[in-house]
Amino acid sequence: MADHLTVAGRAEATIINYVRGLRDLQAHYDIPADKLSRDQLIAFLAGRKAHISSSTLNTLICSLKYYYREVLRCQELIVDLPNPRYSK
Repeated sequence: MADHLTVAGRAEATIINYVRGLRDLQAHYDIPADKLSRDQLIAFLAGRKAHISSSTLNTLICSLKYYYREVLRCQELIVDLPNPRYSK
C-alpha cells in the first residue's frame, strides 16, 4: 500500500499512518486484510474506539477505506463504513 500512496502523491505522514492502520488490522486477526469480512472490520474498529481518540480512529478508518477502495477495488466492504464524530 505504501507504494500506491507514494504514486498517488500522498504526504509522508499519511503514508506512515495508513500503513500503520492496515498493519494493525492484519496483526489483530493474523490474516491478510483482503481476507477479512465487513463484520470483522467493524469489530476491530469498535474495539479500538475505546483506546484511541476520534481523530486517530478517523485516520484508521480512512486508511482502511483507501486500501479497500483504491488498492483492492473492493468497495462492498467499506461503502458504508462510518467515520466517527469528533468530540467537542
